[in-house]
Amino acid sequence: AASESFLKFSMDLRNYKKLPKDIILATRFTYGRSAGNSPKQFILGGMDNWVGFKTDQRNNTNNPLYNGNLAFDNRLSLLFADFVTNMRGFNYNKASGSNHALINAEIRMPIFKYIGVNQLNSSFLKNFQATLFTDIGTVWNKRNPFEKQNDFNTKPIENSLPFSGQVTDFKSPILASYGLGARSTILGYFVKFDLAWGLDDGETLKPVSYFTLGYDF
Repeated sequence: AASESFLKFSMDLRNYKKLPKDIILATRFTYGRSAGNSPKQFILGGMDNWVGFKTDQRNNTNNPLYNGNLAFDNRLSLLFADFVTNMRGFNYNKASGSNHALINAEIRMPIFKYIGVNQLNSSFLKNFQATLFTDIGTVWNKRNPFEKQNDFNTKPIENSLPFSGQVTDFKSPILASYGLGARSTILGYFVKFDLAWGLDDGETLKPVSYFTLGYDF
């Protein structure tokens, strides 16, 4: 139906710069926009292939993973939704919107090579990397997140008939995180462990741990 039509554009730019002592600086920028009569959602938070993952419920109808009674068109929208990762320090579904922008930066250090064990016949040691990272991202719908009034900080006043209005609390629209991790291969599979501290509206959150499978970027 024409009422369910939508367009989606995504961009993924990556750069890997080799530094002295085989250190790698890996950076990534992703951007996505969905438009049309029924734009779909980008769901920000977490990592791909997160073992034992956690999801924020955000029990409201603007949540694409809302666990209430979903109409068919909402379930169809979820089918076309995209999970935006890596946004470490947060669970899946921390925030969502029809637009997203995300920056990832990692310093990857093959530390076993520094202590002279790179000659050992061990794929785990040869591929082992310690990492330092940061993630910075945001999502939005119609209002630009850098405007004074945006989708994060401006909400309508509900249950206020016969009056209506909106409240702006100046909450930051930017989510960020920092942390450290390690990654290598075990039995031919690439595995990663990351520990991240999220930054939400100037508050440092409790660390979140991630055990994930497969390459990320």
